[in-house]
Amino acid sequence: MPSSHRDRTLPRRTVAALGLALGAAAQAAVGPPAPAPATTTAGFYQRAAQCAAVLKADVQRRTARPADAQAQRALLVRETEAAFTYVGESYRRGLRKAEADAMLDTATREQAGWRDEQRQTLLQACVAEARQILDAANAIERLLVRRSAKHRVDQLLEPAAPR
Repeated sequence: MPSSHRDRTLPRRTVAALGLALGAAAQAAVGPPAPAPATTTAGFYQRAAQCAAVLKADVQRRTARPADAQAQRALLVRETEAAFTYVGESYRRGLRKAEADAMLDTATREQAGWRDEQRQTLLQACVAEARQILDAANAIERLLVRRSAKHRVDQLLEPAAPR
């Protein structure tokens, strides 16, 4: 069914492609891998899924009203950077698309019944944790995440192309 508005969700294909690009860049880049706040890889994957779900939902909520979204561009870029940081770090640690998608779906369903205060608390913690991960990443990883996030927000906020 054709639509006059572009789909404003974060497509899984885009997230998967970004993960592949970040993984390849991380392997090719010089320097130690970025540390992550979770002590185990499985624990990190769970946290990444929780954070990706809450970040995705917040970005979708903010972009649902384009006039408000334009005014909040910097916040949208920051939250998208955080989500991409979790995706890239998860990929670097070995998580792949099928399992990542299942974990994201589970986290999204779990958060569906949450109060706004719960979401905001998790959202703030995730942004802060992602900032630590990104700050510890090498220059190439930071550049990839920041450019990809900015590009994604630009795509989300550009007006629907006339047909």
